[in-house]
Amino acid sequence: MAGLDVSIRKELGGFALDVSFQTGAKCLGILGASGCGKTMTLRSIAGVLSPDRGYIRLGDRVLYDSAARIDLPPQRRRVGYLFQNGALFPNMTVAENLAAGLGGRSRQEKEETVARLVGKLRLSGLEGRYPRQLSGGQQQRAALGRCLAPDPDLLLLDEPFSALDACLREELLLELRRTLEEYRGLAVLVTHSREEAFRLCGELLVLDRGRRSAFGETRALFRDPGTVQAAILTGCRNIAPGERAGGSLFRVPEWNALLDLGRPVPEGITHLGVRPRDLHPPGEGEGNRVGVFCPDILEDPARDRLVFSPEEGSQSRLWWEPEGPLPSPLPRELAVAPEDILALRE
Repeated sequence: MAGLDVSIRKELGGFALDVSFQTGAKCLGILGASGCGKTMTLRSIAGVLSPDRGYIRLGDRVLYDSAARIDLPPQRRRVGYLFQNGALFPNMTVAENLAAGLGGRSRQEKEETVARLVGKLRLSGLEGRYPRQLSGGQQQRAALGRCLAPDPDLLLLDEPFSALDACLREELLLELRRTLEEYRGLAVLVTHSREEAFRLCGELLVLDRGRRSAFGETRALFRDPGTVQAAILTGCRNIAPGERAGGSLFRVPEWNALLDLGRPVPEGITHLGVRPRDLHPPGEGEGNRVGVFCPDILEDPARDRLVFSPEEGSQSRLWWEPEGPLPSPLPRELAVAPEDILALRE
């Protein structure tokens, strides 16, 4: 299956969507805060929403091209769309929902497809039940099966786990990962969860107020997000503005620190970021220290977190996730290795 190539613009009231990307990843994640344009992008690809201009190409097929006046209706795009709530037909059984998109096929083909999906998605014994008789996880599996039944070229997933509890979400994440590995086409997952994006997506598009903030291979983007918004969305809690101080140095007034990145600071860098797990009590003679005061301890079943002020009386906060038990006494300084400092643009 060839890639997905999107370049679209849509004005909607006081909001403008202006997004471009090319991907050949098995699953592309679109990550962003609420209202950033994630679902609008997905709806445009599906044909539910028409952009004002641009193009959408899937392999050698043109789904939308404003210049060529092409705008295929949703039913001709060969795209499966899984909504947040699944949107099963309430008056149809599981088997009937799975067969709903198989018009034009013989009865035998429909039965074989339904049987295959029932086994694949662990819906055996539920074929005759209605959506109201299913658990949340069963409903989502049935909705996914309905999307997969016509064998679409592209699968669009709009925050499919947002309404599920944590344990069920973990279970369905594993199931969806296995399903995507076997699926012949491409998938696009819209999410606000960095865990979902990291586990499922080979490439990641970060949106901020309708525009592309960052794009790239998922693990590389987590290592070096590049922008403030991408750093926030990939879990960096310690971000502060500052200024280049020559060579590899960057001054962060909010932390009362002059930090050495161990590499030349590029032009255009406006902030530094440090992930909480990358801070540590400094060793003897170690640089890149930040004084910390007035800690608050946030207890967690897996790992405790501490929230410090980088200066006495400061309203700023510095988050630290120590490995293992909390040290006693608590440190008055924390350090960060040069390679763990994120250089960020606004």
